Amino acid sequence: MSTSKANSVSPRPPIQPSRIGTLRGVRREMAQLYVDARAGRENPSTAAKLTYMLQAIQKCLEAERIEERISVLETKAADD
Repeated sequence: MSTSKANSVSPRPPIQPSRIGTLRGVRREMAQLYVDARAGRENPSTAAKLTYMLQAIQKCLEAERIEERISVLETKAADD
């Protein structure tokens, strides 16, 4: 029985939540997934799925950032 390349890829270490708590961290994790997939250390299908999840996290972080900025603007407008 032959082992496929997809099964020979070593598992990624767990991600620390603090690594993906910022846009910079999410961007770095996506870049690392890309590098790992290109180098054969990550199954491309798995890398694509993880990148999709990271994009969802990225959107949430961006929305949170926008909400914070709107809140600051509303507070400034109310003070004027």
